[in-house]
Amino acid sequence: MSAKIAFFCLFNTPTALQGKICFPNFHEKTPKDFCFLKNDFDNRERIWFAQWYSRQSVSFRVPERQAGYFELRWYYSGKNQTEKTFKIIQSLFTKDKTGEWDDIVTGFDNIEEYQVKSKFFGCLVGRYANRIGCGKFSLNGKNYELFKNNGGDPPRNSLHGGKVGFDKKFWEAKIIENEVELRLSSEDGDEGYPGKLDVLVTYSLVGDAFSIKYEATSDSDTVVNLTNHTYFNLDGHKNWSTLDNHSMTINADNYVDVDEFAIPKGGLTDVSGTKFDLRKGQMLTKDFLASIPGGNGIDHNLCIKTSDSPDLMKIAEAVSLKSGRKMIVEGTQPGVQLYTGNFLPGDVGKGSVKYAKQTAFCLETQHFPDSPNRPEFPSAVLKAGEKYEHLAKFTFSR
Repeated sequence: MSAKIAFFCLFNTPTALQGKICFPNFHEKTPKDFCFLKNDFDNRERIWFAQWYSRQSVSFRVPERQAGYFELRWYYSGKNQTEKTFKIIQSLFTKDKTGEWDDIVTGFDNIEEYQVKSKFFGCLVGRYANRIGCGKFSLNGKNYELFKNNGGDPPRNSLHGGKVGFDKKFWEAKIIENEVELRLSSEDGDEGYPGKLDVLVTYSLVGDAFSIKYEATSDSDTVVNLTNHTYFNLDGHKNWSTLDNHSMTINADNYVDVDEFAIPKGGLTDVSGTKFDLRKGQMLTKDFLASIPGGNGIDHNLCIKTSDSPDLMKIAEAVSLKSGRKMIVEGTQPGVQLYTGNFLPGDVGKGSVKYAKQTAFCLETQHFPDSPNRPEFPSAVLKAGEKYEHLAKFTFSR
């Protein structure tokens, strides 16, 4: 029997929150059907709640959250804590300036909707996030052909790992303390990429920060670029609208200028005097997004570093002037792809909210697009026996 499972991470403050959860399609109702883990540190109580679905509703009391909690929802094929699953950030709740909780990420109420409607909502992306021009690259004197799924008709480029990228694969999930570990093995030749790649992604929520740690090793030289594709609207679902209320600051001196198919035209371009100079903050109004070259918003990589390094850097700060919510993004990757939801088609998601064009944004920490074909960019090559390791950190406040 297949069931659905959701993971919550909750914080403790002196008051409590009343909640209810519903459990369709699961018949056993004994306590062993729940995974309830907690540990105390820094005077805060952390609770992980792994939720099985059965045919009844259960009321429960949990400590009120300090900053936020997130929910991962996926297919779950058994009752152990380690199973093959999808992995999707389905919800993320934070407080606004009045203290009211709301969900600030796009998502759907069931996995079937993700399979039909999702524009990479909340998923892990790989082997290579973003685009590889002409769907091919060379490595160690050998040419590799990839599946083309983006850029014109017929498609000319490979996007987000190809036809069956990491977003569409089953991962092995395991709850450990205050984290969720996700593991995947991608065989040599998967979607055209060389090398057997073993991937470990760890989600954790510490204090007010949600972190994603990416690790990978390969048995032969390959290219790797992993990211998460969550869409945010800091106004929240109760006030879901355009991005007009959002201020975006990105600490990038350069950006990657691209052609009509989002492939780099050349090297790095200085942001000074361009629409991509977001160093002092910019409101993401309809007029501003329409003024971007091409007239269809931002889907560009902004360059935080010009070389690969393990240094954790402040990348971006997004603020909703309406709700007062603030999100600071830090990371070790050399770039971040700012995408302003330019191709959201208006599908209806959680709470009957319509996810229309430019009503959500992504901040995808990653290497630059088409790096395998661009020796002037920080290298995305992972050598056999070496370790790919990067961190992305999202800190919330109001």
